Amino acid sequence: MFNNHKNSNFFLKTIDSKRNFTISNNNFDSIKKIATFHSTINNSLQIEPNQLVIHIEHGIGQYKGLKIINVAGILTEYFVILYANKAKLYVPVYYLHLIYNYSNCIQNKNIILNKLNNNTWIQQCEKTFKKIYSIAIKLLQLYSTRKSSKGFAFKKKIHFINYSLKILNFKLL
Repeated sequence: MFNNHKNSNFFLKTIDSKRNFTISNNNFDSIKKIATFHSTINNSLQIEPNQLVIHIEHGIGQYKGLKIINVAGILTEYFVILYANKAKLYVPVYYLHLIYNYSNCIQNKNIILNKLNNNTWIQQCEKTFKKIYSIAIKLLQLYSTRKSSKGFAFKKKIHFINYSLKILNFKLL
């Protein structure tokens, strides 16, 4: 149906009959205004049915496909994301900046989907941000300590350097 159309700064292309798609960003400036840290990830997003995705506000879910819904006489295409307890979330395609591919270095098939209307995802995010913040503080302290401490400077051995350059036929500029 919507093989090629523009919708809210995104160009949507349906690749095949299974409704696999690729979305590429045509208007980078408007994405920057929405959320600058999303732009590099969402420049090229590929999602296939039954693939795990992360919705920034609701957590890990399973992408089920695209669905066209008529709302107040306007046809709009929605991402359908399945969560725990068979709860479905319909996300309009113009809210693509809220959806990411789920990637895990350990491909575990036993990933637990988050529940909608539950604070678990928010608590996990807060815990992660606190841990990142504490690591950043430790790194800043470490590097400031290194920068402020005086080290030992070795003397240059000019005669050794000149001898090595002569043997290797190198010239200093």
